[in-house]
Amino acid sequence: MLAGEFQVQITQQVSIPKEHHRFILGKGGKKLLDLEQATGTRIQIPKQEDPSDLVRITGARESIERVVQEIREVSEQAFARHNERFDIPKVFHPFIVGPFGRVLDAISKETGVKVTIPPPTVLRDEISITGERNAVLAAKERIMAIYDEKLHRTQTVAIEVKKTQHKYIVGHKGSTLNEIFELTGVSVEMPPSDSASETILLRGEP
Repeated sequence: MLAGEFQVQITQQVSIPKEHHRFILGKGGKKLLDLEQATGTRIQIPKQEDPSDLVRITGARESIERVVQEIREVSEQAFARHNERFDIPKVFHPFIVGPFGRVLDAISKETGVKVTIPPPTVLRDEISITGERNAVLAAKERIMAIYDEKLHRTQTVAIEVKKTQHKYIVGHKGSTLNEIFELTGVSVEMPPSDSASETILLRGEP
């Protein structure tokens, strides 16, 4: 009788953030299946369209306790590894990167996050930050503060410079552009090298 009592099947529900369910499932549901087989339990995760965040576990009490512990650990790891994607107009990206990349390097080092900004040749506004949740939010706040400041304090001036002179303004791997940026705080936006345009845009504080 005692042995049978230890194997009584019970059901327990545990609340896990909806966005973490996919980490419990694993690729093709393999992680969930492995956990069920290892613990002799049945784990039911709400379908994507179901607003519920309750994971339902059926099995022996000790096995359920093990499952609850494991899926909470998975959820905590997912919470710690956070990603934020947001748009900032491409023209303001240079101020976030800073001359020679120093502003972006400082944000990454101080917060410990990875910030991905499209290179100048890629016409995309999206910025991505990955890392520990609180650090990601702190880095995003820093970036948004830079954007808000520049949005209200900068203006754009267009100047015409002969195309043959553009390479001297850019310098080796953009070194001259970075030097100008560092000295003046002004972002110099060059037209594409394969374009016939001779218009250079200067963006900064008056």
